Amino acid sequence: MLITKFTEKYISAAVELGIQELAREQEKCPVLCLDNVKEKLHNVLRELMEDDLGIAAIEDGKLIAYALFFGPIEGFFGTQDGAFSPLGGTAFGENDKLCSKVMATAMDEMVQRGITSLALSRPASDEITGRSLVLNGFGIRCSDAIYDLNMPIEAQDCEGITFGETDDIKEIHDLQVQLCDHLAAAPALFPTPGQFFTDWIDEPFRCFVARKNGKIIGYIKLGDEGENLLTEVPNMGNINGAFFAKEARGTGAAHGLLKFMCDTLKAEGCTRLGTDYETLNPTALRFWTKHFTPYTYSYHRRFDERIVGYEQYISKYR
Repeated sequence: MLITKFTEKYISAAVELGIQELAREQEKCPVLCLDNVKEKLHNVLRELMEDDLGIAAIEDGKLIAYALFFGPIEGFFGTQDGAFSPLGGTAFGENDKLCSKVMATAMDEMVQRGITSLALSRPASDEITGRSLVLNGFGIRCSDAIYDLNMPIEAQDCEGITFGETDDIKEIHDLQVQLCDHLAAAPALFPTPGQFFTDWIDEPFRCFVARKNGKIIGYIKLGDEGENLLTEVPNMGNINGAFFAKEARGTGAAHGLLKFMCDTLKAEGCTRLGTDYETLNPTALRFWTKHFTPYTYSYHRRFDERIVGYEQYISKYR
């Protein structure tokens, strides 16, 4: 087997390998839609190639695995330069040894480019590759999940709580701040970049809210697209933010608002609803997985920054 640089001649074969992985995920999660996935994946791989961070595994002249990354990305999950491979950016054929070899070559390439923070989004049901990544020092930190809007959501009666939408984004500002504080605390320990407080206001989205005594106690934001190529399908909504105040916990407000949102979207013709969440946020993990099926996990590893330039440093002691 030859591990080599990914070049344009491998794109067609890579698309086929990537589609095979996505099709296996769809078998475990039938609500996923693979419409036009070949064209979408081809475009993703073309875009990834622009950063020249791609590895190919060749056997008997045939592509059997690949890994491509965006990067370097400044300040990626920290202060160091990083790289990221989106869903479809890697394919390992559910082979743990192959995954380990390709990723080892990719990581060596990253270090040569000064990259010490590395993440990749993978199909959630590929437990073989997932275990290989974990044993090679990667941890799961986030997930994409999907819900079939034809399935009912049960919600308890929420006395005194009403559900609706708001066009005034300023109404949820305080809850946005509370969300950032929540993520910055243990166990997530995930600090929010300062520009978040200004950037999110300009993003186009609908905002569903729960109110008690006229005060908003929780919200769920809805956008047209999620964070991977499988969210870009007709009749699919994508949740891109949610938070409920402490006073709303235990009242059923969260499930009540989710049910209101799902009923509204279903009446409008939507058939699927997607979300993404930090798995390292246990509150979000427990809430979303009650109804949504995870179909991706994102794995992340941060290298010891001293490895950059290590060979030159250590050579004087040899």
